[in-house]
Amino acid sequence: MAIVDRRCPLLLCPLDSESTPKIEDLSATLERGTEEEKIGALKKIIHCIISGINMSRLTMQIIKFCLRSKSHEIKKLLQIYWEVLDKKDLNSGKLKPEMILVCNHLLNDLKHPNEYIRGSTLRLLCRIDEAEILEQLIPQILQNLEHRHSYVRKNSVLAIISITQQHPNLIPDAAQRIVQFIDNESNNSCKRNALQMLINCDLPASLGVFTKIQDKLSNYPETMQITILELMRKVCRALPVPKSHFVKCAAKLLDSPSNAVAYEAANTLLALTPLDHAVNKALEAYTRLLQTESDQNVKLIVIKRLHSFKVRYERNLRTIIMDILRGLSTPNLDVRRNILSLVLELAASNNINDIITCLKKEIIAINNSISLAVDTDVATQRSSIEYRNLLVRTIHQCAVKFPDVASQVVHLLMNYLGDDSMDGHALSASSAAAAAAATGNKGKAAAHDDAALADDYDDRAKTSSDDVGASDEHKAKSKPATHFVHAHTEEEHKNKPHHSAAYDVILFVKEIVEEYPDLTASILDKLLLSFNDIRNEQVYRVALWILGEYCHNKAMVVRIVDQICESIGELPLVDKKQLTYSLQQTAYKNGDDEDAGVADDKEQDTAASSAAAALPSYTTRTVVLPDGTYAQSTISMAGKMDGEVDAGDASAPRKSYNLRKLIKNGEYFLAAVLSLTLLKLAVKFSSFAKTEPAESDAVELNKLKAKSLLIVTCIIRYGSSAVAKSKLDSDSKDRMLYVIQRLFKEASLSSNEQRVLASECRANFGRMLSTKRREEEAKKQEKQKAEQQNFGVVPFDRMLSIRQLRGLEFSEFDEDDTLNLAKAVGNRALDQGALRTRLSRIHQLTGFSDPIYAEAAVTVHQFDIVLEFLIINNTAATLQNLNLELHTSGDLKIVEKPTKFTLAPQQSQRVEASIKVSSTENGVIFGNIVYDTTGATSDNNIVVMNCIHMDIMDYVHPKHCSDSKFREMWVEFEWENKVPVNTDIVNLAQYIRHIASITNMQLLTPIDRRSNSDQCQFLAANLHAKSIFGEHALMNVSIELKLDDATNVVQPQDSGNTAGKGKWKIAGHIRIRCKSQGIALSLGEKITNGQRSAS
Repeated sequence: MAIVDRRCPLLLCPLDSESTPKIEDLSATLERGTEEEKIGALKKIIHCIISGINMSRLTMQIIKFCLRSKSHEIKKLLQIYWEVLDKKDLNSGKLKPEMILVCNHLLNDLKHPNEYIRGSTLRLLCRIDEAEILEQLIPQILQNLEHRHSYVRKNSVLAIISITQQHPNLIPDAAQRIVQFIDNESNNSCKRNALQMLINCDLPASLGVFTKIQDKLSNYPETMQITILELMRKVCRALPVPKSHFVKCAAKLLDSPSNAVAYEAANTLLALTPLDHAVNKALEAYTRLLQTESDQNVKLIVIKRLHSFKVRYERNLRTIIMDILRGLSTPNLDVRRNILSLVLELAASNNINDIITCLKKEIIAINNSISLAVDTDVATQRSSIEYRNLLVRTIHQCAVKFPDVASQVVHLLMNYLGDDSMDGHALSASSAAAAAAATGNKGKAAAHDDAALADDYDDRAKTSSDDVGASDEHKAKSKPATHFVHAHTEEEHKNKPHHSAAYDVILFVKEIVEEYPDLTASILDKLLLSFNDIRNEQVYRVALWILGEYCHNKAMVVRIVDQICESIGELPLVDKKQLTYSLQQTAYKNGDDEDAGVADDKEQDTAASSAAAALPSYTTRTVVLPDGTYAQSTISMAGKMDGEVDAGDASAPRKSYNLRKLIKNGEYFLAAVLSLTLLKLAVKFSSFAKTEPAESDAVELNKLKAKSLLIVTCIIRYGSSAVAKSKLDSDSKDRMLYVIQRLFKEASLSSNEQRVLASECRANFGRMLSTKRREEEAKKQEKQKAEQQNFGVVPFDRMLSIRQLRGLEFSEFDEDDTLNLAKAVGNRALDQGALRTRLSRIHQLTGFSDPIYAEAAVTVHQFDIVLEFLIINNTAATLQNLNLELHTSGDLKIVEKPTKFTLAPQQSQRVEASIKVSSTENGVIFGNIVYDTTGATSDNNIVVMNCIHMDIMDYVHPKHCSDSKFREMWVEFEWENKVPVNTDIVNLAQYIRHIASITNMQLLTPIDRRSNSDQCQFLAANLHAKSIFGEHALMNVSIELKLDDATNVVQPQDSGNTAGKGKWKIAGHIRIRCKSQGIALSLGEKITNGQRSAS
């Protein structure tokens, strides 16, 4: 019997071995104890039986001293005891003699005047399987069908259902009795149970009942309607009846006020007919559930159901796509994400305009709600910002999928280039200020602006791992050395969104401006208007690249340079007062150095007064906080650009110099990109001047060069000064010095330099986009081709399913409630029980010459392992009390142990054991077979079984992952296992494919067999897998091909012939990162054991 089919009527905590009571003490308590003591003793006995302890010696004591008790609690405990008690003798397999007394007791309870005792006894009979007991109680069970109380009648029907399913010969006329019962019954709950019995036992009889009640469907309660819908599905599958009546009834129930009935009616209608009219009505019912149901879990179920219809009813789903989009009104982010994913899959050329219009309205509405939200509600604002980012990404994907709508959305998306939701600065700043005002601490509110700004700078200095061209060395050098006081906690950093909508938008703009030249002018104008609003360093870099590559005339070059100057602000970056103060303070501290001599008091006083004069000044103003209260805000006036505020006007906004702020806080890689952009603009201005000469070209070019030189030199001076928050790294400094040199000698640039600066970068980007589009189209065509080839193809060892020949079997799209139960409890088998797979999972546990031969078939489910043992007695003696003693190591736990049994000579027996899996780690199952022989007086005989090693590959499956997501998880995961490469394989690509096969991981780095990737000197690849527990496993393989003596490096053209020489080898490391330690160690062990050779 499968695990899901076994009854689990009660869950009790097992007893510890130390607290196990003695049988003698329990027997004495049952004989001489009070009712409270007897209750405690019964509970202990039940716990012992559940824990596997034999308590059969106490059965007669319980019958003698507990059956006559008047206590209802004792009666309840007795019913649980009869349920868990082994009612048959383990040796003979016959009913125990004392069970006759129990039958008499149950019969008296079925005649008891108290209807509760009758009903609970009938429920107990539903969980008793022994026909010898049930046979004596059948007349009284049938008589209870006419009891005055509905509780007794309802449970009597349930008992009849259980008996007819296990022993149909005990009540041969059960269907006729139940039909008569339904005709005379007025209680809907009893009718529902009776109809359920007919559905399971006699479908023709249930069809007759349906014809009588079909006109009154709307008057029945919810449970009765759901049962009738189940009846419709099963009758239409099993009996040759016209479906028209059932279709009408199901369509009528679509308008039921109960959402559960409407959902089941839609499922039934789709199972009954494929007609467009019926399908559209069912899909409309699903969309109504999205709008009316308050439970978010139900909405997720409905969306998943709509996803499953995409293959069969895609055309119908596209007609209701606007109704699906109305489900975005729910505040739950998961529901919104799933709806947008479904809409993106259903988008087509005939509805994309409507989708874009709806998404535009949604993004405008959510933006207004963000601006009007209360600043203290950080969680709501964060959710709204994440939803806005999700809308931006969806519009981006729609524009990529349907290029015709790109012109409609690009300008709208560019409004969010200033979005900075990635670091949550605005949220933390406003919430901190409000908190300070609420507590009345004006000092905190006064210092809040500078602290929040410093926190913003500190966050931005940590450059994201997906920055193209930013090496680890450069990032380490450019990280600020100064640490500021954070305005929000570390937990808030962990929970903030990982993506910035502005970065997604600027990448989208980068593609659009290349693929649609007609939109270049308007996009550049919009980008210049939004240039000062950008606050993200990554977005600034991409924006500068776009401006430098796609400026199309001299006027645009001048506008771009002017806009950059405006964003930089007043130069120089080093404030004279701060620099003077820093230098004089240093001189003052070093006034007692031996080299400088001892200065007199007058000179030291002069230096101190000069330093005090150079101190930065501060201004204090009164501000109005979001809650309407007032607070004092103190701002440093160290430089004009650091405090551009009218001290007399509290409502005057601060001017935005985001580019200046980022550079002053250590983003020198951005400064290097800015310098190269200025050089590109100068080169392009010269080329435009040659094609369209004018008298003022020389003057304008000189102005442009002068501004560019001033900006670059000021950045270098600031980065090298003592007041810089972090020092300028050598890499960025070299780049900026190169720009200065070329700006001075712009006319002497080589042709290669001019080509690279003017057109080569843009051309390479265009080729990259073309290649990307071709690869995406090729993958799409290959996927469609594979689906067409595999359509209707099944493995050779799988039974063909033809519905017309199956009779009572279910069709592919039918709702099978028994299968739904298996899915609900999580026992989704990873393998479908195919003969080939099953044979590969059989483990031999003992030898053929052993007294007992044993083997086990291992079936891995989602969260448990089922071991099916085959035990064969090879001896000529009867083996008694044969028991499998199983033990586990690792994160495996035995849930269900095999029971003891007896084996006749040459007899075989199949037993099952269930083991719970709690993590993705290697485990071992081991144990012994213990048995007694007939007439033996010695100790038990023991046969030691071989171990069963559970492989991690049973739980890990390859999973595709995007590059950005891979890098995010790589930074987040803390457990790393570094495995050195040690293999006989000499081909790099072959070795990586071998590692992917033995670890069952998805190779994310494309390695084309037709390309020259097999003839390369260095190779790096990323792999990803996901376990059944939702754990991600990341792997990075970095390898090179070199000689054994490590004196020479193999040439790439010779690498193809290295196999015959035998003196080349692969060197490198494999790094595995996971969130938990177990999977990282298990994968490392798997690689170490299997990487040696591909054979």
